[in-house]
This record gives sequence, C-alpha cells and structure tokens, in this order.
Amino acid sequence: MSWLLFMLGLAIAEEPNATIEVVGSTDIEVYVAPIEVIVSTNVENIEAEIDPTQAFAYSSRYWHNAQVKNERGAYEPVTLNHDRIMVYSEDTIEYAWEDCNYKLKPMKCSMKNGHYYLETTVHVDDNELVVRAILFDPYAQVIAMGSSTNRKIIKWIKQQEIRQQTTVYPNQPQGQVQLPQANCQSGTSCQRPSYPIPPSGPRSQTTLDKPKEEMPLKWTIDHMLLNRHVQQAMLLMWCSTKMDLD
Repeated sequence: MSWLLFMLGLAIAEEPNATIEVVGSTDIEVYVAPIEVIVSTNVENIEAEIDPTQAFAYSSRYWHNAQVKNERGAYEPVTLNHDRIMVYSEDTIEYAWEDCNYKLKPMKCSMKNGHYYLETTVHVDDNELVVRAILFDPYAQVIAMGSSTNRKIIKWIKQQEIRQQTTVYPNQPQGQVQLPQANCQSGTSCQRPSYPIPPSGPRSQTTLDKPKEEMPLKWTIDHMLLNRHVQQAMLLMWCSTKMDLD
C-alpha cells in the first residue's frame, strides 16, 4: 500500500502543471426574445396586437438563410458545414441554460453564455407602423437587421361638379322638297329632282357648369399590424445575417 502511494506521489510531482481541458459547445445558438410593441399614439382604432412568439416561430423557419464565415474568409450557407442553428425562446432557453434569468436581462445573459440575441420591436405612431428585427452577436454588436412598414393612407376626394347639358331637337320632321318638272323629251320618262329639307331651330342648348363650394372629402385608411409584417421583417433579417464564429 505504501509503495502504491509512493508511485502516485511521484507521478503528481513529475506533472505539477497538469490541467483539465473543458470543451464547450460548438453549436450556434440564438436566443429570440418576445416581440415588444411600443405605441406612441392615442388613436384607438389602430390594430397593433400580435403573438409575441411569432419572432421565434419565424426564426425557427428561416434560420437556414444565414451565412457563416469559413476558413478562407468568405461567407457560405450555414448548412454547408454546420448541422443547424439552435433557436431558443423565452420558454425553451431555461432547458439549455439555467444559470441566468433571460426574462430579466436577455442581452446580458446572451453575452455571458456566448450566443446570439434577437430583438424584435413594433413601433406604432400616428402615421406609421414599423416592425424591426435586430440580431446581436455574443459581443452585443449588430450583425443583421430586417424591417417592415405599414403607413396610413390618406386620400382627398374632390366634390363632384354639377354639369347639365340639354339637347333640343326640332319639331319639324325632315323631308324632301320637289322642284318643278324639268323639260323632258317626248317618249321618255322624267322625274322631278328632290332635295332634303334642312331642319329648322337649334340642335343643342348651351352646357351649364356649376362647381361645388364644399371642401374635398378626406378618406383615411389607418395602418395596422398584420402577421405578414413580422414574417417579412424576420425573413429579411435572416437573409442578411453573416456570422463570424472566430
């Protein structure tokens, strides 16, 4: 027993700088925060309600459009040399990372755990609605962005003018008048020449135009938040994503 302890102590003495290497995860991970709606208008008939998990749903669908920098310095499709991008939501991130509160400080937790952070906001004012998706790298630097807008439509309709036109036709019917019979040779028939009678009286009456004095009518179509606006913003964002994994 003493001999075994002596040999163990000798091995430790010969390698005093021995370390244990911990290999971390090589997966590309993205945390997608819920959609935040910011309304800065008092107009009540503007629809600005959306499922906050739509950003996560569309990211799970469009992540394959991202590009990754390879060893030659060029960008290639992420699916060429990587299995997939792991996309997490507010509900699924706790199963992969339990050491941080993503609901309280999502960007700080993303930087701490070394993965990407996707933030989606909807800004609504009196005239416009903007959906904006921003992707941050593990160093909190913006690497991609996509947006979609919907503006209020205002059209002015000019009041119709009154235009009256009356056409008057003469009462005298059109006919033909025959002239006296011309001299004809004997043994031959001869007809009297006839000419049409021009109608008498005016054909039409002067046109009357009377414009209205009222103000033009205002037709307004308010902007609204639709599901396709979030879809377009997420697709544009993922198609412009270029990741540098070094």
